[in-house]
Amino acid sequence: MRDGRGVELARVELGAPSWWVSMAEGLVLLLVVRGEGTARCRGERLVLHEGLARLCMPHEVAVVETERTPIALALFQVPRTLLRTAPDGVERFEVSPALASLASDVASRWKREAREGIDDALTEMLALLPSARTIAAERPRRSVLEPGAVRRARLYLESRFRTTPTLDDLVAESGASKFHLARSFRAYHGVPPHTYLNYYRLAVARTLIASGARGSDAAVATGFADQSHFSRSFRKLIGVSPLAYARVGDARPTGRGSSVRRVPDVRTSDAPGPRASSDEGA
Repeated sequence: MRDGRGVELARVELGAPSWWVSMAEGLVLLLVVRGEGTARCRGERLVLHEGLARLCMPHEVAVVETERTPIALALFQVPRTLLRTAPDGVERFEVSPALASLASDVASRWKREAREGIDDALTEMLALLPSARTIAAERPRRSVLEPGAVRRARLYLESRFRTTPTLDDLVAESGASKFHLARSFRAYHGVPPHTYLNYYRLAVARTLIASGARGSDAAVATGFADQSHFSRSFRKLIGVSPLAYARVGDARPTGRGSSVRRVPDVRTSDAPGPRASSDEGA
């Protein structure tokens, strides 16, 4: 679903064994609704279990895997424009028990299609999220700091995402060898550089479409020369076609509890690979 402010909630269900990748321009709160698995985020390997809630930085790649047990996730994406500018006091980049409880309540209501009260709960959640300043100052634990060569390559990709940087370009920018850069980049971000670039483009395109841009315009603006390639890539990462995603935003606030649009879940088959079904989701 996406409410009138641009806050999105997606439910993802993974069979076992399977894997799925998430990346968004906004802040993401990931909640494990059911099951267990693992996630690789910024060099860390996290054990996922029911009730776990974690914040993901804007443009952070999260690779979720499950081997034996199916897992269901609820992901809240919050546009950076909705975050408080400055912290109210001392803040940490973490999910408080109150925030986790609200997220669980909203996910449960949405699953039951009980919309009453969702708007108010989302508003409470926004007030409990860390401020934009806290997010900007967030750094991983020292043991998983982003290697310098990887950081230089990532920033180069992000600053030139509308073009197609080559591996030679990244090597020249990072100062590392091709082998070392490719291995280090994947070890930290969970995906190789060219895949990261593709996900980054799609995250930007997703924001553009949510803001009212046509899918074809978003494709051009983010460096996709081929519309069909853009549509296939968008569906693979987001779970729906660009057109279906745009239609989710057609809902407008008309009263309490009515400013959200229901989006069917994204499910994967019980086989390896991020195979989202044709059901709508994000």
